Amino acid sequence: MTGATRPSLLVVSLQPRDATTTLFFQHVASQAPGDIRITRDRGSDAATALSEAAALVLVRGLFEFEALVRSARALQIPIFYFADDNFMVLREQPGPAARFVQRYSVTNVRQQLRRCAGVLLASSPLVDYFAGNAMHARLILYPPVAGSPVTTAPRPASPRLHVAFYGGSHLHEFFLRTVVPAVRHVARDRPVTLIAVGMTTPIPASDGLQVIQEPYDESYARGIETLARHGVDILVHPVAPGVDNNAYKNPHALISANALGAIPVVSARAPYDGLQAEGVALFCDDSEESWRHALLAAADQQTAAALRARLAAFCAGRFSGRLNREVIDGILRECAAPARWSIPLRRAVISTVLLVSRATRIVGHTARAVSGRRAAAW
Repeated sequence: MTGATRPSLLVVSLQPRDATTTLFFQHVASQAPGDIRITRDRGSDAATALSEAAALVLVRGLFEFEALVRSARALQIPIFYFADDNFMVLREQPGPAARFVQRYSVTNVRQQLRRCAGVLLASSPLVDYFAGNAMHARLILYPPVAGSPVTTAPRPASPRLHVAFYGGSHLHEFFLRTVVPAVRHVARDRPVTLIAVGMTTPIPASDGLQVIQEPYDESYARGIETLARHGVDILVHPVAPGVDNNAYKNPHALISANALGAIPVVSARAPYDGLQAEGVALFCDDSEESWRHALLAAADQQTAAALRARLAAFCAGRFSGRLNREVIDGILRECAAPARWSIPLRRAVISTVLLVSRATRIVGHTARAVSGRRAAAW
């Protein structure tokens, strides 16, 4: 009981079951059980997991995990940061996302990253941006990883086409304005079922079109399983125009489509526009006509069969997780696992730091509330 434990990596996320955490860490963890532990940022689970960890990875948040960062620094646990969006660019662009990332200026991020042993970045353009702005000396490419295809009971042969949309709220307006009319047009000649996930706006049925609206599920894996039960032929994924962050993102819709055995129909802009020569998706401009032609092409059985085969091979190569395993293995080789005897002491230190942090937050909230009441009284 006096020796070192097996080194493991603690991955901390505000939403540990979302698409980001699943595609970049859960799928890697499933390949090597025991090397990666994923948890939320608060509570006894986080304290216990950190006390046993050789290193800590912060998923997307640099300022949101301060109590755990303080704990890790107190115990000299190396900290790594992971990002799959360019928050510095999003901060400067008008839109609903900007208000959530106001602290992510180049200067603030660079300063926060001084506490990190390395930075994991989801795309080569993101690595180039961080390098060009001298954000950190150690920048590591860390792409998404494809999971296993979802298996469901065989669906009886039917002329009905099943089209699915599973995208963020920033894509809803374009989807409703351009993609849905294209789907309606196709449905006039061939019956279509449209499965839309997470939409707050009702989508009426029309001639030949049945609509199923599924609620947003915080679990990406469960959301994919729900779509798989419907049987998806085509996964549509538009990319919002005029968003500079698109250039730094990953073509994750290809992974989702491959898991569903579906044909991806996507916008012909970053991060998909560089993949047209691969023949792994059908590409559209911003017109209803372009989306209608792509949907009709995807419905052709021969076209679909050839594209599915190319997509499966592409995902097996590009998103295999091999590079990710090398990154994780390298981190675990350089980071010492804690001695078994030290874990209870480490846990006590972390619990104390978390308790003090929580008390500080409560005092701060109370002080602001009192100050607000006084101001209102005056």
